[in-house]
Amino acid sequence: MGGDTFRPLALTQTDLPTGFAEQKVTVAQALAAQQNALQGATVTPPGCGTVAPVNEQSAKNGLVTAFAMSATQEVLSEFLAPAGTPSLAALQATAAGCGSVTITVPAKGLNITGSVEVVPAPPVTVDKTLGLRTTTTTVVAGSPPVKIVQINYLAEAKGTLVSINAKGGPSGKAVEPAVVDGVFAKAVQKVVAGR
Repeated sequence: MGGDTFRPLALTQTDLPTGFAEQKVTVAQALAAQQNALQGATVTPPGCGTVAPVNEQSAKNGLVTAFAMSATQEVLSEFLAPAGTPSLAALQATAAGCGSVTITVPAKGLNITGSVEVVPAPPVTVDKTLGLRTTTTTVVAGSPPVKIVQINYLAEAKGTLVSINAKGGPSGKAVEPAVVDGVFAKAVQKVVAGR
């Protein structure tokens, strides 16, 4: 089963709020970007570099759709994959040990401090859900610090892992909660209706 299996269930431009435009990105590109960001990095605690549903296993059969707002540099992305790759319980257990995270990449003069916390996901029509809030402050030698807030809501619906990630812009503000909640609800509804 490949990622194209999920194409009919994925959000499209018409499902997003005004101002967000679809970006062409593959799940392989998303995984590579995630891995490249941590190349040569020292992560403390180990395993807390990326608490996210996109991994080598889920990427084989997953589908990523991304939407960006150029005015604020906010990004909303959806990831669909077979349920259990990874499980919500596994992600929650990892997040529980990542309350305070430090990532250093000496070769790039990069230092990131941050935290991952479990937060309530908005109510949707399925029982298995998880919310994660990641806050990072990145300092590159010679540049001012950049704070980014990401909200990741996940659900398991009809054998499908549904993930909505909302990455705030470099201003340090999170994407408007009502926007994220609405997109997450729509994503889950679309999977439930389409399966």
